[in-house]
Amino acid sequence: MREGYVQALEARVNAHRTALEWLVRHLPAEQGVQMLIDLNEPYPPQDGQEDPGAVPVEAFAATAAYAQEIRTLLEPLKKR
Repeated sequence: MREGYVQALEARVNAHRTALEWLVRHLPAEQGVQMLIDLNEPYPPQDGQEDPGAVPVEAFAATAAYAQEIRTLLEPLKKR
């Protein structure tokens, strides 16, 4: 049962990603630039460390995954 749930969740995330990628590709240039500015901003480490990867913490895994997904979604804007 859990495997079916994970597959369904992955399919939903992929559908959202596909829709978002389409929207990003079709943004007017000025809105695309603003989106890059707003979403490409790095977040500071939660514990004040300069190198958040130096001490593996589960909280950073979610932050890193978020940052990677944002980079993936913004890639079409960077190619303009």
